[in-house]
Amino acid sequence: MTNEGLPFSLIEIRVPKTSEKTPGAAVQLLTSFLSLPKKPFFSFKPPVSVSLEIASVDQVIHFLISCPKSYTSFLESQISAQYPESIITSLPKDYLSGNLAVISSPAKPDERPSFYFGQMQLSRPFYLPLKTFSDLKETDLLSSLRSYVQSRTE
Repeated sequence: MTNEGLPFSLIEIRVPKTSEKTPGAAVQLLTSFLSLPKKPFFSFKPPVSVSLEIASVDQVIHFLISCPKSYTSFLESQISAQYPESIITSLPKDYLSGNLAVISSPAKPDERPSFYFGQMQLSRPFYLPLKTFSDLKETDLLSSLRSYVQSRTE
């Protein structure tokens, strides 16, 4: 499942809405990323970078992972181990590629943009948890983020 046009692999994960996975499955998935190679102390090689992305395209939310092509099979196997009912697809092109021209040269200066992107900033140090889930059993932890992403596309 490699895509020839990109210098990296872009993997889409589709999990059924009826999935009853707990946040512990996501913790196990993220913990498996610790086995990726670390950057040697005196090395000029960049470390292995893995990006977890949530995108809303045409009012459909997509969960994506971008990684170096050499680690695609490792990540796919880890995703399948934690989410066996998920559908894993390697995307042939970057989902942003069609929108980059719109960003660099908008058609009309006063036209409302049809494309939004952003990055979340942490309010506390990176080593502190964003939110703990030990006593949250019946709450969807991504519901507030999903509703915000969908509201920006409407």
